[in-house]
Amino acid sequence: GLLQATLGEGVDMAAPGFSAALQAQRGVAVNNRLEMTFGGVKPREFQYNFKFTPSNEQEANDIQSILYLFKYHMHPTIMGSQSSAVMRVPSSFNIHYMYRTDENKYLNTIAESVLVSLDVKYGEGDTFKTFRGNTAGAPPRTIDATLTFNELDIHDKSTIFELELPPSRQGASTPS
Repeated sequence: GLLQATLGEGVDMAAPGFSAALQAQRGVAVNNRLEMTFGGVKPREFQYNFKFTPSNEQEANDIQSILYLFKYHMHPTIMGSQSSAVMRVPSSFNIHYMYRTDENKYLNTIAESVLVSLDVKYGEGDTFKTFRGNTAGAPPRTIDATLTFNELDIHDKSTIFELELPPSRQGASTPS
């Protein structure tokens, strides 16, 4: 009975309904408990939200230049013609949280990362206001930007122990 029900589950992929018919005939169902197995660790993701409110056209231009650089460096370079399948990978970023002149060890230490998403929203709520227009258009008065970075390296216990410690424990030996 149970072996037939188990085989019925496998056959059900090829012949939908077979398992249900077998279950009705035998009165036995397979418990589809899933066993947990470790499949690995995903790269850590870090997201940063910025709200820009330039006070004049020059500040609006500076913000657009900053966003352009992030957008430029998050994309690959196609090698050869536009139809080429060969690309040079996007730029990577080294992000550090600083306190005065040193790295702030109370915050996440981030490995080399790539920018995987840059979402920009112009205007606030239902309102879209700009500065006076010029030959390039009209610079927005409010810009929200969300940048999402993924680390290139996967951490393990030893790197977390070494890199994520608060200053009071720096220099401690790595556990066995």
